[in-house]
Amino acid sequence: MLRAVGAMQLTTNPDIGAPVRTFLCGEFEALDPADIAQIERATEALLKRDVSGLVELAAWLDAWGELRSSVAGARARRTIAFDRATARDDLRESAREFDVDVLPVWDRCEDRLRRRYLQSPYADALGAGYAVFHRDCASTVELFRDQNVALQARDRELVQDWRRIQGGMVVSLDGEEKTMQQVGLVLRQSDRDARERAWRLAAKRRIDEREHIDGQMDELVRLRHECARNAGHATYLDYRFADMLRFDYGPDDCVRFHDAVERIVAPVTRRFGAKRREALGLDALRPWDVAVPLRSQGTLFDTEEELLDLARRLFFAVDPSFAADFDVLERNGMLDLMSRPGKAPGAYNYGIADIDVPFIFGNATGGADDLRTLLHEGGHAFHSLACRGQRVASYRRGPPEFNEVASMAMEHLCRDRFHEVMPAELARALGAGHIERVLQGLTAVGVIDSFQHWLFTTPDADASARADKWVECQQRFSPDTDWSGLTEERRNAWQRIPHLFSHPGYFIAYGIAQIGALQVWRNAQEDHGTAVARYREALALGGSRPLPDLFQAAGARFAMDEEVLNDLVPALLGQLDAFEV
Repeated sequence: MLRAVGAMQLTTNPDIGAPVRTFLCGEFEALDPADIAQIERATEALLKRDVSGLVELAAWLDAWGELRSSVAGARARRTIAFDRATARDDLRESAREFDVDVLPVWDRCEDRLRRRYLQSPYADALGAGYAVFHRDCASTVELFRDQNVALQARDRELVQDWRRIQGGMVVSLDGEEKTMQQVGLVLRQSDRDARERAWRLAAKRRIDEREHIDGQMDELVRLRHECARNAGHATYLDYRFADMLRFDYGPDDCVRFHDAVERIVAPVTRRFGAKRREALGLDALRPWDVAVPLRSQGTLFDTEEELLDLARRLFFAVDPSFAADFDVLERNGMLDLMSRPGKAPGAYNYGIADIDVPFIFGNATGGADDLRTLLHEGGHAFHSLACRGQRVASYRRGPPEFNEVASMAMEHLCRDRFHEVMPAELARALGAGHIERVLQGLTAVGVIDSFQHWLFTTPDADASARADKWVECQQRFSPDTDWSGLTEERRNAWQRIPHLFSHPGYFIAYGIAQIGALQVWRNAQEDHGTAVARYREALALGGSRPLPDLFQAAGARFAMDEEVLNDLVPALLGQLDAFEV
């Protein structure tokens, strides 16, 4: 069984199949990726290899890919183990040592390997199958600065500390200790007094950590700006676009996307707010009123087994192959879905690179959002499994903007199958709620991405200025909630967003991907079988094609403009109207 627990041992089950190794065998069969000396020795062995032709260079790249996957797999095990039990000092130290001690060494090793590849007279002759790899290699080498390695190690250490703090946050509610995720379940209850009490307790707990987290962000901003300047970029925003290999759009495109969301989507979500206020019989919506379902849903599940069963039936309804993939994860212990004290916040799919199998981490408490999250992370997992066969190691994942198409399209495809696995009234309620969340998610992209654009270009701003900017961005896209008397709570709300810490610059990928995912969904409305087949074929490409080509393979157009939103938003609202009949 595959288990990321205490000792972090993950061994492959025969029904998955271990990747074939040609380099990590013989002399390096017992290589320990956490041993710096062994990593350096393996790198030297690769650098000394005689690569005297195209065939030899391709085999050399395979060997490098094995070494890279070994290091990435070792880091994944430690990260997952720590996130599952953030109070354990041994797991925290294991993850910290790898991030702070091992990864800087590996960063330097990989820079040497990239340069060796680019110097090869055969690098330009490998063919179209290596074109994206070659492009990414050249860009990464151009950006690399040795003095940034230590700065990035400190960055990872600060992020880990933020996750420790978040994972340790609990409140005492009605005599019971509850995680922040479990408080979220209370916020879905009909009892408004209970919702307010729970919300205020959670907000106070977060404010207790405000000064420490402000200090973390102060240092992160300084470190990231220094990295950018070292690499010849004026701002971290420009540096991060280069670092994330964004060749097909830039910051100005993101600003136009923010404007399009403000003009087209924000008015729709404001109408949702007005409808919610009227349905709840309130004069004003308060922060503890925005999550309670307007349609009868109840608790969807009480146990992980019930959640698994519901998700499996939905995946099967979309395509039986997805249910089969999901069973692989369950059989091999690659799921940890329920909330508990000491777990890091959030949910994710993390590929264990050296066995090419994904792990799904979650914090479910029984609500509709937990099902949506599992469907989303399931889409990521199916993507990981679909591109296992890519020869180039870096192609076994796609660019973020398409990785999120994989996950978001799965949400939409499953929504169209709700009626097959649950009572009609519940299916309509969940479907309508999901559509509202999708559109609210686009406004959230506007808030968070516009905030981080400012954050990445204003390195001298202090904590107070950050809080002011957060309120300004929130007011621009979602001004309906009444925060009167809650000024500090509102100003502090940005601190709970993990992407600002662990994945800076990532959030725009959700907006771009939602546009692609909605196109996959609309295609499925016309021909489900063909749309799903194209979606699966695109997943199998991994990162082997430029971003627009991946969208095209899935039957979508790469776009982030007002025109495409004007096309897709009415289609979503049409289905919402049908659910509410």
